Amino acid sequence: MVADPSLAAFRGGGQYFLLLAAASFAVGSVLTERLDADLPSIAGTGWALLLGATVLVVATVALGRPAPVARTLTDPTLLGIVLYLGIVATAGAYVAYFALLAAVGPVRTNLVSYVVPVVAALLGAHLLGEPVTPAMVGGFALVAGGFALLNRQTLW
Repeated sequence: MVADPSLAAFRGGGQYFLLLAAASFAVGSVLTERLDADLPSIAGTGWALLLGATVLVVATVALGRPAPVARTLTDPTLLGIVLYLGIVATAGAYVAYFALLAAVGPVRTNLVSYVVPVVAALLGAHLLGEPVTPAMVGGFALVAGGFALLNRQTLW
């Protein structure tokens, strides 16, 4: 709902990947909780990132859309952005995520994930003047309502 899932919008393919990413994240969270591994969370994060990067590279090549690696390596600004996103925003976030997952479980950990789109929409509206549409608000309400419904016993 938040991404305006019309048939015309889905024809471009990008929103399929958005849906697949959300489903993969949810399944991964539950499976991680159920695995009784002695692997430390940082090592698990490293393996998860390696697997995810491999899947992304294979999908990119299969779709005939190779990344502009040469430009990234020669442009200091792009290289800094990629390094920041890779080290801080991805690896750091995954380490924190898996540490939270081990400490409080998948339900409470994923509460953080529900806040991210709301904050992104509000910052986009405030900093970039992007509109907050009724469909977005409806999507946020749908997610919050679904979470409350699934966790009604805990919340009660």
